This record gives sequence, structure tokens and C-alpha cells, in this order.
Amino acid sequence: MPKQYYEKNLQQTNITYLKRQELEARYQVTKTTIYSWIKTRGFPKPIHFGANLVRWNSAQVDAWEVKKVAAHEDFDAGADTNPYSKRSPVGRFHGGEHHALTDNSTEGLPYERRT
Repeated sequence: MPKQYYEKNLQQTNITYLKRQELEARYQVTKTTIYSWIKTRGFPKPIHFGANLVRWNSAQVDAWEVKKVAAHEDFDAGADTNPYSKRSPVGRFHGGEHHALTDNSTEGLPYERRT
């Protein structure tokens, strides 16, 4: 092992490695979602210890979490009160109300829904 990596590893004494199943339980998501996050949301890449053995550095996962929470707080701090604004937290979730296309009622639709 090169000296530079050896010294770096000595500084990181309390690193634990997480299994994919532990990440799935931690975030209540599937394997597919975790790998999607790696591609689209900057989730840490796994470390390959062998052909069928991958783990995630817990310090990197924790840092990713902190970064996402901070970004979410920044978003909420600058949120509009207009529920139709893209920056409004209310608008993102339709204010808890159902949208006509996702609601099971036929109210407001230009046709009768067959049952």
C-alpha cells in the first residue's frame, strides 16, 4: 500500500461500513432507489471490497445527509407563501388537497367516470 494511503487510513480510525440492506432500512427505500440516488443526487458511491462485496462509508453517507438537510432548510427559508409557486413547500405537495386527476371522485371532471 502506498505511504500516502496508509497515512490517510491511520487518520480515519472510526470508519464503519454500511451494507446496502442497512441503507435500505435506514432510508426505507429499495436497492434501485439507492443506485438511482448515486446517479442523480450525489449519494456516495459504494466501495468494492470484492466481486460480490460492496459497502458504503458511513462518514460519507452522514455527510451526504447533512448536505441534503441543509439544502432543504435553505429551500424552506426562501419559500413563497403562494401555493402555486414552484418554490412554495405548499405547492410542491398540493397543500394536502387532492388533484382532480389523482382524486377518485368525479367532481370537476368534464365526463362521467365509469365504475
